[in-house]
Amino acid sequence: MSSAARSETWTETQAVSSSRRAFSTSLGGASEAAQSLNMQKWGAPIAAAAALGAGIYYATSRSTVVKADESASAVKKFVPENAAQLNPNDVKGGTAPEQPVQLPPFTTTDQTGQEFGLEQLQGEFAMLVFGVTRNFEDAKSRLDNLSEIVRQADRKSNMQYMRALFVSEEPQQDAPEKMSGLLQDFKAKSERRSHGPRILGLTGPDVTKVREMVNKFNEQVSKEGKTEVVHAGDPDGTLFLINPDGQLVAGFKYAAHGVDTKEVTNAIAQEILSYTHSHPQWHAPKKVGRRHA
Repeated sequence: MSSAARSETWTETQAVSSSRRAFSTSLGGASEAAQSLNMQKWGAPIAAAAALGAGIYYATSRSTVVKADESASAVKKFVPENAAQLNPNDVKGGTAPEQPVQLPPFTTTDQTGQEFGLEQLQGEFAMLVFGVTRNFEDAKSRLDNLSEIVRQADRKSNMQYMRALFVSEEPQQDAPEKMSGLLQDFKAKSERRSHGPRILGLTGPDVTKVREMVNKFNEQVSKEGKTEVVHAGDPDGTLFLINPDGQLVAGFKYAAHGVDTKEVTNAIAQEILSYTHSHPQWHAPKKVGRRHA
């Protein structure tokens, strides 16, 4: 091949190579443009989806804490600032054992003739007082003060969590009919919507089991150097606080006689707040299948 032919061939080869490079460059530019266009088109939705996923994860991981905080805030809002450290031991006649006393399974009869036991107590706070129907005026006075403490506890905690129990000291004499007569005046003002009466009169042989646990409560606080709160006949008018686990957690001597009602209800609200913090899953009374009007 002559030098002129070789030169011509080399020139053609260079031209082809240049064309290929130009074509490749144009494809690369088109690819980059397409990628840029895709990023513009899908970048925002992808970023939004990532943010949403992160938000869902955060919300899920925080849900239990948020529920607890909301419940605690609802209580704390109504607890006076100077009651932040108030506990039953700070109240005149009040006492609380270091470890709560668990109530055993029991079955009593309420004023309507229906059975009432430990199962119905679980999931809600309750106040308990002893009394007898034959001493009608004393029993009515105790119920008046019990009802007032329940009302104030509702307001201070911003919740209707409190049940009230009037437990007979003479179950053989106090038939459900007598309990019903005693509680008749409290029925209308104590009922919750569709949940039946909040103040119950309990009688029957098993009330002795409740009394036995009160005696155990006394023994426990006595060993801890604290004042016993109730004796047979309960002349001092002691109210007991029961937590949602069915445990006796505090006793308030004289409270059923209307003494230091404000301090007692502040201490109760603080107990609800403490329980809410230590039991984040608890933020409302459990649904009870049988509630009678």
